[in-house]
Amino acid sequence: MALTEQYYKDMDQARKVGGDAYNTWFYNNHYEDKRGVMRPASYYTELRPLPQLMNQYKERVPNSRYSKISPRSDWYNANWDPEGPAIQPNKKLYDNSRAYNEMASKPEVKALYD
Repeated sequence: MALTEQYYKDMDQARKVGGDAYNTWFYNNHYEDKRGVMRPASYYTELRPLPQLMNQYKERVPNSRYSKISPRSDWYNANWDPEGPAIQPNKKLYDNSRAYNEMASKPEVKALYD
């Protein structure tokens, strides 16, 4: 179990404010285990392999930057603009223009959306 960088930042900040602030921070962010030892709350801890074992237990996992959708897929949008919004639905599958035009044709309803 290793302590996060945020733990040390928060601890230093509490110490700079003064002894009472540090004691308050400490008791609000620690708990006493069954042996009577004060331990940091779980949001200040993380599991990390020992440095000598890092290469043995660490692996690189691909993320979405390495994935591509096939142009033959039903989900492929040939009109997608990489400079535009992140999500652009395929118009043949998700076209709501009829409902929008119906709403826009009624001035009293359109005024609610303007």
